[in-house]
Amino acid sequence: MEKLMEKITENKALFWVVFGAIIIIGLALRLTVIDYPLWYDEGCSIATAINSFPHGINDYLWTHDLQHTPFYFYILHFIMQFFGDSELVLRGSSLIVAIMLLPLTYIVTEKLSSKKVALLAMTLMSVNTFQVLYSIEIRMYPHVMLLALLSINYLIDYDRKGDIASLVKLGIVNVLNPYFLTGAIVWNIVQFIFYTSYMDIKKADGEKVKKYVISSMISGLFLIPYIVIVCHYAMVRSGFLVTDLSNFEVTNLWGLIQNLFSADPGHIHETRHEDYVMVWQTVLLVFLPIVYMFIGLANCLRDKEKFVQFLTGMVVLAFGIFLFLANAKVIAFTGRYLIFIAPFIFVLCAIGLSKLNKYHLAGFLVLYSLGCGYSLWQSSLPHSEDPFFEMPNGQKRPIFNHYKDIAEFSLKSPADFAKKNGMNKEDLVVMPFASSVSFYYFKGDNMPKVMPLELFHEVRNPDSTIIYDKEQSELFKTSDKIDVFKNIITGNKFISNNLVKFLQNQFDMVPRGRYILWVVYYSDNYAIRPEQEVKQVYSNYDVVKEHTMTGMLSKFDIDLIKIILSQADLVKRDRDSSNQYFLFRKR
Repeated sequence: MEKLMEKITENKALFWVVFGAIIIIGLALRLTVIDYPLWYDEGCSIATAINSFPHGINDYLWTHDLQHTPFYFYILHFIMQFFGDSELVLRGSSLIVAIMLLPLTYIVTEKLSSKKVALLAMTLMSVNTFQVLYSIEIRMYPHVMLLALLSINYLIDYDRKGDIASLVKLGIVNVLNPYFLTGAIVWNIVQFIFYTSYMDIKKADGEKVKKYVISSMISGLFLIPYIVIVCHYAMVRSGFLVTDLSNFEVTNLWGLIQNLFSADPGHIHETRHEDYVMVWQTVLLVFLPIVYMFIGLANCLRDKEKFVQFLTGMVVLAFGIFLFLANAKVIAFTGRYLIFIAPFIFVLCAIGLSKLNKYHLAGFLVLYSLGCGYSLWQSSLPHSEDPFFEMPNGQKRPIFNHYKDIAEFSLKSPADFAKKNGMNKEDLVVMPFASSVSFYYFKGDNMPKVMPLELFHEVRNPDSTIIYDKEQSELFKTSDKIDVFKNIITGNKFISNNLVKFLQNQFDMVPRGRYILWVVYYSDNYAIRPEQEVKQVYSNYDVVKEHTMTGMLSKFDIDLIKIILSQADLVKRDRDSSNQYFLFRKR
């Protein structure tokens, strides 16, 4: 293998053949998933980007989103304006950026090691399942990884040349990245901490240190608008934050590691530990790749290139800060919010693994590549009619490892169900989750209307005139909001008079004999519980505090069922891997 790699790197024509083949393989893998239906977050991207540039987008983020920075949505806005909003166009815009990551991964790795190692890093980045799946999402993640890689690329250049040009380019990408992903500021902070320490250890020239510090301060000035945005989000969310964030648990830490390192990333959108049915799949696709990857990272800590040690420290510290913020419930515990470190995992693992026996390395690369291909093949399998498997103890657990099921989540399958069951423009669809982004698939002159109620948005808005009465909104300002929610959830009345009027007005528009479809998003099925059970569970203040949104969803479901059944009959109940469907006919 050693001779083969030397031949590849020394023969220019052969090198470019291999280099191109890696890119083609990466492109081919990504094209196999590019036609997956959009999921909720991608719908949110479109719902944000359709607003006017820049004020409409900024206002939407400022008032509705409360978590993302605007630059990606600016880009998406103009892509939609000039090229349309088809899945292929929007997914393709992310794919182009994602493919650019591959040669850039090579460039960064080659600067730190050798051409052979750079090809290895590029290959790992090309086939990794987590990378493939996020490469085609209509989200900012490929852009964030690209900027993070450029940042380290220019930092290496500055470290070696000490030139102003590299420093200016470094400053530009470090300013841009937090405006694409709020959490990317962590990478800037970690980089500053480690690089200043690195220069101190190297006893770098004082002028070089001074220029870097001044450049960082100038970059900080350009980040003042970012700080204003983040402070606004923090103020609003701390004042009235109603959400059930993905909890940080030690067992879920395994899910995060699986996301980033293994050939089978598991549940990619809600990072958590999931049971595996097949032991061989766990060993070959998860355990062995993770062991090898961690060996590679450990070897980097002893690498003779000090910059490699420094980069390893950056990745570890960024990972630690993410865990701290997730544990403090500042951010949701999900791998995509840490995705800016993903390219460096492959850069560092390639450098560390290159020190292994050549047969070990070749075996790992073959196993990892085949494992990633197998995982993607699994995603193309037909949906399971029963999306649960039975554990040895008889307990049923949901199947989450089919990425196609995860990718659909809620957006396309409700529209398909409506078409399949002959619904038309006289009918109504009730989607408490994802109604605000349903427009992408519920379009056409004869498609049913989707009720304009995004429960999550309304519940977390204390001034909502749909979900709350005026008296309740006043109580949120003057009383303990948890007590207010507790009284709403456990009360004998409907959530509010306003909600009853809103629902009644919506149902009144449906003619007799026509249909009302209630779509229950896959995890929201757990909120459908008997009324007395809901009252008992949420009579506890701490339970309401920890699970406010789930409690309000359960109460909404109870009220919705009562109001629908007062004027319609259930004629069909069905489910797929994404949703459960209740079809009612108006009396």
